[in-house]
Amino acid sequence: MSEDLKERFSDHQSQDSDKNAEDTETAEEKTGQTETEAADSRPKADIPVRDRNQVTMYLGNDREDDISKLFQEANAQSVLAGGGEISKNDEFYPALVDFVTDHKRTEFLKFLGLEVDTDETE
Repeated sequence: MSEDLKERFSDHQSQDSDKNAEDTETAEEKTGQTETEAADSRPKADIPVRDRNQVTMYLGNDREDDISKLFQEANAQSVLAGGGEISKNDEFYPALVDFVTDHKRTEFLKFLGLEVDTDETE
């Protein structure tokens, strides 16, 4: 697991709910926006799970098993590295999507059999 992901995971795990509540109240006072109104303007990792869009994917059992095993592997490595458990919805799924869209976009489009203009995807 990369140091960046370890840092992201540990950052999420170390947040205290009381601190989050104070931050939300302070932000609302400064901006006049509620947490939900401001959610679209924040990076995805900063949006609480309950405020995110839910996306349904229809996967076969084999793909569901593959994703579950990958999560279990990442979670076990995080625990062994001393970072504690990771949250499937708050950390794992966003990191999985970010990895493909931010780091492996070109390879993914090629995997789909699509012509790729490397200037547009990098």
